[in-house]
Amino acid sequence: MRASKNWMPDMILPGTDRLVVEFRLSGPRPGRSWIVADAGEVSLCLDDPCLEVDLVVTADTATLYQVCMRRLAMSSAIADDMISITGPRGRVRSFLQVVDATSPPYMVRPGGGGSISR
Repeated sequence: MRASKNWMPDMILPGTDRLVVEFRLSGPRPGRSWIVADAGEVSLCLDDPCLEVDLVVTADTATLYQVCMRRLAMSSAIADDMISITGPRGRVRSFLQVVDATSPPYMVRPGGGGSISR
């Protein structure tokens, strides 16, 4: 999930101004960060932007790194309960479609399992 102007604005739903994704990371260096996307810009925030959060992605740092480096498909990580995404179902689906669309063709996306809720 590279913070790119090319994909985050695609998830901004009609009638909304922005998308805020909070990442809750565990592991050797736990922490939180946020991606804020609006119609024209994408920002990575290391401090709470004090905006309403649309999606929460919970994962250990190593797993999220594997997804970002495209060594592991987001949908596979969810199916294996390595990552959970919480938020409105439509936003979660859009997020997964956009993120998995950037996965290389050799990644297999098994069905079932995983944690997607709200």
